Amino acid sequence: MTKRNPVSFINEHTAEYYLAPAAVQALSHQGIKAMPFFFWGTREGSKVGVDSGADIDARIVAIYPRRPKVEFVGSDEVYVKINASLIEAATVGAELGVPVFAGAPIVSSLFDLSDKAPCLWFDIDLAESPDDITHCISVKSLSIITSTRTGSSVVSDQDLFTRVIQSATPRPWSECVETLRQFRRKLQYEGSFRSFFGAFGGYKPFYVVLVETTI
Repeated sequence: MTKRNPVSFINEHTAEYYLAPAAVQALSHQGIKAMPFFFWGTREGSKVGVDSGADIDARIVAIYPRRPKVEFVGSDEVYVKINASLIEAATVGAELGVPVFAGAPIVSSLFDLSDKAPCLWFDIDLAESPDDITHCISVKSLSIITSTRTGSSVVSDQDLFTRVIQSATPRPWSECVETLRQFRRKLQYEGSFRSFFGAFGGYKPFYVVLVETTI
């Protein structure tokens, strides 16, 4: 069979619909509530949004949705790219105490998407080269077959939770909001996100806030 260039069949926003519930399931543990959200400075970051968490300390993780790509519909292999700009985002996030991961539903057809579609999480090694990384992933085993270089690997649900607890800085909700403003500002006005896509373009993460409960 002639080798084809992998192509995508969903966009990042569609991927997000399946990743967000999976992230909540992975990050919700006894005594920890996980809440996904998309940050708007004039909504979640408004005075009402900030005041609603006046007595709450929280941790935040940023997750960038990735599109699975295939050479043909129904393939046993899908491709997931970790773009160089996401490595930059992970570097900025680490400086601010907001860990950054990528995620993708591992399906090879649009109509394989469902609430049971498997999702994988990928870490990003800040010490590695800033070049793109493309993983070829087995749909059956949900494991990486090959990668174009090192610097990113699959993270289990349990490891995702552990890493977020270890690396996300707990802080009052008002400080969380200001941190998210800084995160966006640094990427939009200082990094390659601006040069490639303009101040308000580029890849956008969704966030999950982790809050301790009294249960």
